[in-house]
Amino acid sequence: MENIKAVGFDLFNTLITMELLALKDALTRLTGSLKENGFAIDHGQFVKAHSEAVLDFLEQTKRDGRESHNRFWVSTALAKLGHDVSPDDPHISTAVDVYFSAFIQHATIIPGTKGNACHSPRPLPYRATLQFHSSPRCQESDNPTRAGTFL
Repeated sequence: MENIKAVGFDLFNTLITMELLALKDALTRLTGSLKENGFAIDHGQFVKAHSEAVLDFLEQTKRDGRESHNRFWVSTALAKLGHDVSPDDPHISTAVDVYFSAFIQHATIIPGTKGNACHSPRPLPYRATLQFHSSPRCQESDNPTRAGTFL
């Protein structure tokens, strides 16, 4: 096991499920953050431009096998709406973090999946946790099926 550098797995519907409201909430949070940071956008137009950008980037990933960060999707969507802004702009990073906060709130660990690595009964021989954007490693929760870190 000492040669293992990473372990990849499917997250959604394998380790966690998402409430149906999650994507709608995430997109509302995303556009709200962008508006708060001075981008004059219409929610519906942005969601359409964002969906197109996501599909374009996913097609590119199919061709070259390289994933892109969500910042590029947001920057591209904004460009379609006339806003020339770099994917590295701090307002986009903030908006992406706000977007992912909805998924943390709406995620539920599938029964039988070990939650939060901080409470693992034994030390792991390798780092095997997945963290959502900006989530603390050891997140306390009233509901043990909701956490930002999963095994």
